[in-house]
Amino acid sequence: MDTVMQGNLQQHTGSVELYEMLTKLSGLDHAFLTSSGVMAWENAVKIAFHFKKTASRLLAFKSTFSGRTMTAAHVTDNPNYRKGLPETIPVDYIPFYDPFNAKESTELAVSKLNEYLYRYPDQHACMVFELIQGEGGFNVGSRSFFVALMSVLKKHNIAVYVDEIQTFGRTPDLFAFKMFKLEEYVDIVTIGKLSQVCATLFRSEMNPEKGLLSQTFTSSTTAIETSKIILKALSSKLYFGKKGKIARI
Repeated sequence: MDTVMQGNLQQHTGSVELYEMLTKLSGLDHAFLTSSGVMAWENAVKIAFHFKKTASRLLAFKSTFSGRTMTAAHVTDNPNYRKGLPETIPVDYIPFYDPFNAKESTELAVSKLNEYLYRYPDQHACMVFELIQGEGGFNVGSRSFFVALMSVLKKHNIAVYVDEIQTFGRTPDLFAFKMFKLEEYVDIVTIGKLSQVCATLFRSEMNPEKGLLSQTFTSSTTAIETSKIILKALSSKLYFGKKGKIARI
């Protein structure tokens, strides 16, 4: 029975326990398990568009990587991943943080964001944040840079979506958005890879109507139970903090 596949319509108690662990650890209100990282990403974007029904566009960083589904491949800032694919959604790209020109790069990013918001009023559902970029090079942002952008987004009722498929459990805090102390700004978060089970986490005000999120399978019983064990281990003081194992590595 350990290899039985779970789905959102047929779940065992382990799924409920994992939901509770993820919401408690993240501080967000809801969690939806999913079969892969890119599906967690797709669900996050669906939630954002469902929340802001006037929107038709997305914001993302230059050199971002989102995935290889039709929509995610188009948001990914690499034309090689969407050769032969039709355009699915318009995306406006913001330059990422430059640690060697912190003030200038922040001002440039905010200026570009305001330019897009003026050009396409009320048209953006969310901005996809990779707080640490991997595919586009090992690029690390800063709290002041992210806050400058997120503050503008909040004024325009645009959801802040942090994609942590790559970073979850790999920074000195379990969540990178907590490492950067961005809890008050974040609306949607996706996790995967290290967690074994991928998930979309979101605030209660973003909770969609019935039917928007559904999947044949979310994960296997084995993966769900493994994820619980991993989260329990990571929740100990051994791994995180300034003196934790991850910071030392």
